[in-house]
Amino acid sequence: MVEWVSRWRWWCEARERETNERGWKKRNKRQIIKFNRTAAKHIRNVVLHYISSHRFVLLLKHIVLSTALNDSLSLMAEETPIRFGILGCADIARKLSRAIKLAPNAAIHAIGSRSVQKAREYAESNGYPPSTKIYGSYEEVLDDPDVDAVYIPLPTVLHLRYAVLAAEKKKHVLLEKPVAPNVAELDKILEACEANGVQFMDSTMWMHHPRTAKMKEFLSDPQRFGHLQIVSALQSNLIIVG
Repeated sequence: MVEWVSRWRWWCEARERETNERGWKKRNKRQIIKFNRTAAKHIRNVVLHYISSHRFVLLLKHIVLSTALNDSLSLMAEETPIRFGILGCADIARKLSRAIKLAPNAAIHAIGSRSVQKAREYAESNGYPPSTKIYGSYEEVLDDPDVDAVYIPLPTVLHLRYAVLAAEKKKHVLLEKPVAPNVAELDKILEACEANGVQFMDSTMWMHHPRTAKMKEFLSDPQRFGHLQIVSALQSNLIIVG
């Protein structure tokens, strides 16, 4: 389910870029409705594709394993924190870097960029520990034997290359969303992680947030909530036309 949402978001972003490139800066209500209907049809096709193929089973296995991995990593962290290597200096990595620093069971061990200077400046501006190793390439991070897992916030077109390479280097993979530009590349990433015995996770925090566990606990308690029979959800998107 995490991947379906990521794919839908990627598709919507691609459509938005296409719209901007064609100069459609002003869209009336009829165009917006048409866009949303097309997006709904697309995500429906993606869901049906997964249900009708072996990919659904493989993907579900990785989602279930992520919970088990969290438990095992917590036990490991009682002795040694999980050492993360970060590929790239993307803005979105700032928030996750802060989360890693605050987590008692994780540590930032290395960061790599296309230049040592850029990686060093990024590490300093985000308060990385002085012990953080600075590398002038992504490959150097993956070659570091002390890196346990890598966070990859690189452009989506680079995910296949570096996620597969990380798996081959026996590094667990935390991949920023959207995880891949198409289903075929996602399959290759999952297969590489499976073949090398490493964990793949989509960087979607909601499923792992303590608030989500509390919501589940509350809704599962018949004394406090009652017997849940149906759930209805509504999502809205704000589109600014100017």
